[in-house]
Amino acid sequence: LVGSEMCIRDRCDGHQAVITKTWEDSTIAVVYNTSDEAIEVKLTGSAIDSMAIRGYLTLHGEAITLENGVLTMPAQSICIMK
Repeated sequence: LVGSEMCIRDRCDGHQAVITKTWEDSTIAVVYNTSDEAIEVKLTGSAIDSMAIRGYLTLHGEAITLENGVLTMPAQSICIMK
């Protein structure tokens, strides 16, 4: 395994998790919604609040959005941020 990985504790709860991966001076975040419901993840004040959406995977082609520090994710989705 190359680089370092970290779960942002205050953003890992129930059916959501935020994992960061760092290699040299570059960090990405992977945000998971494993529930069957849409969720909102508040990023303000977190280690990834300055990141932007770089890509995502959803079950039915729904959009994942980031507005005013809140990431809105449909059920069973994954978002990559940098």
